[in-house]
This record gives sequence, structure tokens and C-alpha cells, in this order.
Amino acid sequence: MDQDMTKYNWTLRLAALAVLALASGCGHSAAKDDFEEIGRYVFDVYEENYSWGHTLRGFVIERDGRVRTYDHSDERWLPTQDRAGRIAETDLADKFYGSKVRLTLPADAVRAKAKLLPYAAHGTITRFSQARDRGRFGFVGYIYDPDRTSYRAVVVGADGDWLETNSSPEAQELLTWLNEVKEKVSDATR
Repeated sequence: MDQDMTKYNWTLRLAALAVLALASGCGHSAAKDDFEEIGRYVFDVYEENYSWGHTLRGFVIERDGRVRTYDHSDERWLPTQDRAGRIAETDLADKFYGSKVRLTLPADAVRAKAKLLPYAAHGTITRFSQARDRGRFGFVGYIYDPDRTSYRAVVVGADGDWLETNSSPEAQELLTWLNEVKEKVSDATR
């Protein structure tokens, strides 16, 4: 009888573990479901250089799929960040002020890529000095915090004075996609 009871207890324990594993999503899909709110600004690809004058230009991808180009090369953009590194939505609105819609991507595709950002945020950023006075060619995603109407910037990758690589597989997927979008923007602005 004790053996039967022991088998029964182990069977219950294994069943409970199986249910917990299924409930947690067996991976990172549960975390993806938690990322419900996507802010207006989702991705930013830009060139910034202050070596010989001021250069700040690029494009922003919005949650509705609009891709807007901006050029504020005559002024310096200095966002205010709180202690956690969040950027106020008003600061991003200032950065993208006067931008022009160049193309539109499918909104569901942009949202699907945005759902990769929390995973990219956990990647390790490796920085390697490779040049001087090249500036920065940045690929950034923004995770929106609706309670604070602010964003947390996630470095997907960067080139220029410093090569910055994000170790996350999701960041690598995003970097490939953002480079494809960059080519489309380049074609649309010719």
C-alpha cells in the first residue's frame, strides 16, 4: 500500500509540474503576452555626429507602420532621462518633430517586431572602439511605459566610432529587419 501511495504522490507531483510548465508557456511566449501596450514610437534608426558641426538625421517607425524621416542637423537633441534611463515621450516628440512620412509598413509586422524588444533588452551589449570622428549610426527600439508616458531605449546595434553588438538573438533579428527597412527608406527618398 505504501508503494502505491508513493507512486500516486509522484504521479501527482509530475502532473503538477507539467501543468505549471504549460501555464508558463515553456519559453518566452508568456512574457510576449505581457507586452501589451506599444507606444507611438517603436524604432529609431539614426546618424549622429558632432565632430564637424551637428548631424542628427534618420527615421522613426511608428506603431501604425508609418516610417518618418527627420533631419535636425542644425541643432543638438539632448533628452532628459530619469534615473532609470527612461526618455519622456515629449522628448521623443521633439526629436521627431517635422518628420515626413516616406513609406508605410504593415502595422501588424511592426507590432510583431516590437514584441521582440523586451527580449533584446536582456542581451549583453559589447562595445568595440573602431574609429574616430565617424559618429554613431544607431539602431534603437523603444519600450513604452504608459504609467510614466516614457520610453526605455533598447540598443539593437550601432556602428561608427564604436561598434555595439547586442548578443540577444531577438536583437539580431531586429537588426536584420531594420537594415531592410533602411534600404526601403533610402529607395523612397531618392
